[in-house]
Amino acid sequence: MLILVILMSTIFAGIAMRAQNRALELPDVLRDDQIKRETENVSDYALRYAIAYAIPRIRDWVRNEWQTVIVKFDGGSQEVGSTVIAPKFTVGKATIDQITFNHIGGTFTGNNREIRFQAVSQVTGILQGKTIIYPAELAFNYFKGDTPNCFYYEMNQAQLEGQADMNDTSGNGNNAYPFNGLHTFPTPGDGVAGWKCGFWHNDFNDAAYAPNSVNHTMEVDTTFTLVCFAKADKNLKYRNAALVWLPSVHPQTNPYAAPSTAIWYGGFDGMMHYTVGLNNNGPNNWLEVRFPYRDLMSAYSTGSSGQGYRNFPWEFFALTFNKGTLKAYYNGLPLNASYNNPITGSGQSASRSCFGVSVGSRITRVNGTTGDGFANSQFDMCFNGVLDQVGMFNRVLTDEEIWNFYNFTQMPTKVDYIRD
Repeated sequence: MLILVILMSTIFAGIAMRAQNRALELPDVLRDDQIKRETENVSDYALRYAIAYAIPRIRDWVRNEWQTVIVKFDGGSQEVGSTVIAPKFTVGKATIDQITFNHIGGTFTGNNREIRFQAVSQVTGILQGKTIIYPAELAFNYFKGDTPNCFYYEMNQAQLEGQADMNDTSGNGNNAYPFNGLHTFPTPGDGVAGWKCGFWHNDFNDAAYAPNSVNHTMEVDTTFTLVCFAKADKNLKYRNAALVWLPSVHPQTNPYAAPSTAIWYGGFDGMMHYTVGLNNNGPNNWLEVRFPYRDLMSAYSTGSSGQGYRNFPWEFFALTFNKGTLKAYYNGLPLNASYNNPITGSGQSASRSCFGVSVGSRITRVNGTTGDGFANSQFDMCFNGVLDQVGMFNRVLTDEEIWNFYNFTQMPTKVDYIRD
């Protein structure tokens, strides 16, 4: 009996000790589970951030034919070729260490439209002395397409109000100067391509102007394409507003002359006007397609910073001019024949666009110099709403190219797979 009691006591003691040890280990289990879950969540965020990081930059990667782009978040701030050193990126109890972008499919040159990249992220999580390194990856397709080569305002720069110089991303340096309260939209993700856009206030005095003084790349007269995305505020219904306007003569000599080319809304008739001023018979000889637009205007802002515009879809406007033939487009498709589209000027050329471009307004007087941002210049036909991806090609895009530009600009990437 004594032996049996000792044996049972030993077994019970062993069970009790194992239970105690398990109880002591439980906090470590909870810790490990918590840090794993937090690190995994940050890893998911890192992959989403990778796509947002790539969208405004991937066109340059393709242009440079970079096979690998590495972004290291180790506290620096420099960019050397395809290697970027960025500030520390801490999210909660984890840190995004690095994101590597690898070219894994599609050709950089030629007619191939889809290029495949892989984003590989590394996240480190630390909690109570426990460290976890969590790798993950996704693949995404970038849709390669031509972009405007005269000027192109993507408005992705983060600027303060009144300081939002619109950087020309065509490579020609035709940067536009802001006037009054114009600034880039403050919330990332509200632009056409998922980043930012330009916000024209409802006080009808915001404007932007780029002179044609850098390398004369805006000077076209026989073949060109003008494009822009917009959300026009419904308060414009009975006002005139220029989305993009290239004057044909110096504004101080005859500000009301027909433009070299323009896309503008007429509050007097409720039409969107696609206009080209012809070179012959003086400054008032126009070609024009008019599209009924007043009843389509529904966007509005719910605050002074334009938050409400994100609830309305982007609309796309474009025109092409081909040696006297004008053709207009809305949301990627050509307007039909009931709008006199296309119309022809019988082999004529447009007035040469020598006097820059006004975005979201029509410039009527040029004052100042590039050194002071053309201070005290004067404008009318000021826009109200948001504009993005405003540009001009020096050639005629086909119907298919217009459709691709409309679609690919709004969806520059498509996620292929995620592995984490």
